Amino acid sequence: MIPEKISYVAFWFEGLRTEDDVRRTAHDLGSLGYRGMDLKDTCFAVEPEDLPAALYHAVRGAEKEGLAVPCAVHLGDHSSPERWESEAEATCRFILAAADAGIGLVNTCVGSSPPRIPGEWWEEPHQDTGRAWDALRKSLERIARTAEHAGVTVALESVAGQLAYDYFTTKEMLDLVPSESLCLTMDPSHYLLADNDIPWTVRRLGNRIRHVHLKDAAGRSWTPHITPLMGEGSVDWPNFFRALADIHYDGWYAVEFESWNLAALLTPVEGAKLSYLAATAVMRRCFPES
Repeated sequence: MIPEKISYVAFWFEGLRTEDDVRRTAHDLGSLGYRGMDLKDTCFAVEPEDLPAALYHAVRGAEKEGLAVPCAVHLGDHSSPERWESEAEATCRFILAAADAGIGLVNTCVGSSPPRIPGEWWEEPHQDTGRAWDALRKSLERIARTAEHAGVTVALESVAGQLAYDYFTTKEMLDLVPSESLCLTMDPSHYLLADNDIPWTVRRLGNRIRHVHLKDAAGRSWTPHITPLMGEGSVDWPNFFRALADIHYDGWYAVEFESWNLAALLTPVEGAKLSYLAATAVMRRCFPES
């Protein structure tokens, strides 16, 4: 039997201002079969100072429609040597807003990989990754303190093309700041794009995984690649779910829709519906009836 805790990463639903706006979105997602919605800060058409109140009322609106808000999403460039402090402060404010709204999990990413710097004509371009890792460590120290104080878990996500993008850089990221408040969002598409053994990666990272994104991919980061509907890419979903069972994962599965060409042709609700049909079709093959 497929898991019940299936949510939708609702970043396509923009312009939310009131609790009624959120209730309409939650009603639409609930009618499709979702049991939760992951809300991103960019969903809300409010001023930054009004975001905490908007997030609080969004959770109340979703609850009235029978949906949970298991995770709130705020992406930042925490590895920028020039901007890490302001980026970390913005993330800390979002963590406090999530805590006040009753959301116990915040998803964020690490930030961009530094650009390649050209040398003399005979030299290969190089990357100043050391400064980026130092900036990330200082960011995560500040974020961890805030999360521990607020009682929120921060699920860091490794992303193709960023400083942390595969198993090995993810392990380094998680080792920078020892804190039970820092864990991981597992999105298998990014590890596939990095040519990692995904089931092995899941088992190695184990209980650091606190949230899962369901998104497929085909290709490699350094070549043209796509993130199609679940089941149309190259992720080995049966072995992915077996690995999650091996580590006793019992959290939410958040469906992501990043089929960009289709997204340009569909409404947000249509994209969510298509994503749910694809995800549950794959999961029924991976979770046969007992």
